[in-house]
Amino acid sequence: MKVITPKNRHLQIEELATAPDDQKGFVLPENYQAPKKEYDYYRVVGRADDCTINLESGDMIAVERHMVKNLKLHEQNYLLVLENYVLASFEGE
Repeated sequence: MKVITPKNRHLQIEELATAPDDQKGFVLPENYQAPKKEYDYYRVVGRADDCTINLESGDMIAVERHMVKNLKLHEQNYLLVLENYVLASFEGE
């Protein structure tokens, strides 16, 4: 992944790998999509110099999914979120 430098109180984040869904259960139509969660968990990759939130690279955070911005640059996707949209930080996996 190329390195970018977030600006204006933004955090660069990456999605945490999710566990595969259990294959047991009900048979659903092919076009069925489960409702998306309101929030998701991410790992901090970098942060703007003017951030006031006390987070470092590698920290895990919860963020509302619709607040995450996807920046595409040279076929590479970068996820950014404004620091005040972080709901919580946590330790351990």
